[in-house]
Amino acid sequence: MANPQSGQNENGREIVYQKLRSPSQHGQRLDHPPLNSVDTVWQKNLKAQTASCDVQIGGIRLAKFREQTRLEVIALAKKYSHSYLDFEPANRSPDRIVMAGHQPELFHPGVWFKNFVLSNLGQRFNCTAINLVVDNDICGSTSIRYPKSNSTAHPPVSLGSISIDEPGPNEPFESQLIQDNNLFETFGNRVVENLRQQSGDPIANRLWPNVLNAAQSFTDNGEPNRFGHAIAAGRHRLEHELGLRTLEVPVSWISTTKSFSILVESILNDAKRFCESYNQTLFDYRKVHRIRSTSHPVPELELRDGWIEAPFWVWKKSNPVRRRLFSRQNSDGIELTDLSGWATQLSQSDFSDQFLNLNNQGIAIRPKALMTTMFSRLFVSDLFLHGIGGAKYDQLTDVIAQRFFSAELPQYLTLSATMKLPTDLELTRKSDVIEIQQQIRRLEFHPETFISNPTPKASKLIEEKEVWTKGERMAERSREKHLAIGRLNQKLAQFADVTNSELVAQREHAKSKIRESQILDSREYSFCLFPDSLIAELQELAELPG
Repeated sequence: MANPQSGQNENGREIVYQKLRSPSQHGQRLDHPPLNSVDTVWQKNLKAQTASCDVQIGGIRLAKFREQTRLEVIALAKKYSHSYLDFEPANRSPDRIVMAGHQPELFHPGVWFKNFVLSNLGQRFNCTAINLVVDNDICGSTSIRYPKSNSTAHPPVSLGSISIDEPGPNEPFESQLIQDNNLFETFGNRVVENLRQQSGDPIANRLWPNVLNAAQSFTDNGEPNRFGHAIAAGRHRLEHELGLRTLEVPVSWISTTKSFSILVESILNDAKRFCESYNQTLFDYRKVHRIRSTSHPVPELELRDGWIEAPFWVWKKSNPVRRRLFSRQNSDGIELTDLSGWATQLSQSDFSDQFLNLNNQGIAIRPKALMTTMFSRLFVSDLFLHGIGGAKYDQLTDVIAQRFFSAELPQYLTLSATMKLPTDLELTRKSDVIEIQQQIRRLEFHPETFISNPTPKASKLIEEKEVWTKGERMAERSREKHLAIGRLNQKLAQFADVTNSELVAQREHAKSKIRESQILDSREYSFCLFPDSLIAELQELAELPG
């Protein structure tokens, strides 16, 4: 990791430039800090929590607040997981939690790798391992890409698409219903059909029956058939078949806890200071990372006509369009609005109950990304597992929590892995094209290096060139020398083992193969496309030392 520059806030914490890159080769992992130091990180986090236990959240000491939050979250995770999975949770300490999270998608193996490590850490530290289903994000694509082979087409490999479902409204995952049951139910079969040439059945063959069983469980429990929840629950069922022992819970569920309402109240009661801390930290982050965009990594919180933007989304469940949440204080308590027609008043004396009742009234208030990880790391978990993107952005969360709550967040692990679909084709990279181009240039100016068995005539030409470049005539006038060497190069090229036209043809062929190779060499394909051998590889990569 490179740390070329840092930005220090007034309290001494630093935002440090992080250079985190996914591994380039198949079977490699990124683990920062390294997994062989996880025991040290764990103990360090426990000590840090003890040091900040006197911090208060909503008038409650942080230590007590954590205890209350963890009991709520574990109870919800057990309830949610049991709704589609028949298992007996491991008898582990309820006081300690290791956590990860991701959107309920058919993500690539580098993301899935975190779940294998999560399970191993739960066993290692005899604690509850919880995967957070980030269902408050927008459900984007309802299809996956795959390398499509066609020997009669040019190029013979292109990007194909397999639909999981028909595209739905632009809604959060927690609201997105399955649009076409037949399309959804046949996805696994269509994956197998499209990957007939792959060695071994794709994981979709094992995954999709679990997805359909989970969807049926939700239906039997009177729940709507939600697209993302069915996929995540099916993946979780498969993980249990593989021996992983974790619980899962959606963000939408933890957003209805009393602990979450207290977090919201503590921020809204001091909304202006939180807004200032948030925006200043964002300014520092952009400065260190030399980011000019006003929307990256996240937009600033806005002040508008007396309203202060809070780091939460709000929408009506009857019309789940995410809008920004704004608040302002008045003599009666805290007023909330989306500045698009919806508003409500919550009293200071009964804020928590009134806030939780909003959900029953069809109003969803959900955390934005930084607040999701702040809640998870400050109140729920002793150790959080991030991917590369989350790890970069969560430096913001570290500093905001320190500035606003005067609390140190536990250190997190950054984990990813690179796995690539098996192929028998030889891959071509940009470096191969560059190398051929260099050979073309070398043939023009140093053709003698391409002559493996020079004839007497070629040897004489080589000797003559050496006289001009190294011998007694090297000091001749530059133009005369340049012309002489040029004529000799043209003659020598006739004796070379390869011609210019052959190298040019090789270069153009390599160029035509680059796109095909980029498709085949991608690490971004869904884990469900891979053969079963991927599972053993991820299990081996996720093994903890000792």
